[in-house]
Amino acid sequence: MKKILLSGFSAFGANAENSSEVLVHMLQDRGITGFELRSVILPVSYSSSFSALEKELDVFSPDLVIAFGLAEKRSKISIEKVAINLKDSEFPDNDGVIFQNAIVSPSGENAHFSTLETEKMRVLNTEFPIEQSLSAGAFLCNYVMYRLLERLKYTSVKAGFIHLPHLNNHSEEIYRTVVELICLHS
Repeated sequence: MKKILLSGFSAFGANAENSSEVLVHMLQDRGITGFELRSVILPVSYSSSFSALEKELDVFSPDLVIAFGLAEKRSKISIEKVAINLKDSEFPDNDGVIFQNAIVSPSGENAHFSTLETEKMRVLNTEFPIEQSLSAGAFLCNYVMYRLLERLKYTSVKAGFIHLPHLNNHSEEIYRTVVELICLHS
């Protein structure tokens, strides 16, 4: 049975809830046949988000890691292809920290590519619309994706990041679509 580590983020900014937190709880509560799931909700904090994820990596030893985040202006599920070595945002994390034109890893590469089955995911005919996004941005989602891929670079663990829109009245369709995306990795 494949072991999957799922992460989402807690609420931030003007968002009363984070779609990624809600979805990760749904996935954990309902399970996915053929997979052993473990989940973690990350704080929206540069100083502690990745360390919370890294702790779960070390304890759980997953075969697959999928991190989720909220992209509040998007209307589709976005499968991220690339994480860049950049921290740059106009608004602060939940600790009040803002980075502008800063690097994630001083000795790191310019970018890391997702090791998920992004091409298979992108062409899947799903209940809720999906798209491939070429960059996870430059805020915490990108930061976590970059650090995750850097940490797993020389392992066989597959990993990547998926941005979610607000769930609104589509939580079940988004849930079923994400289950399909995960099952491509069985």
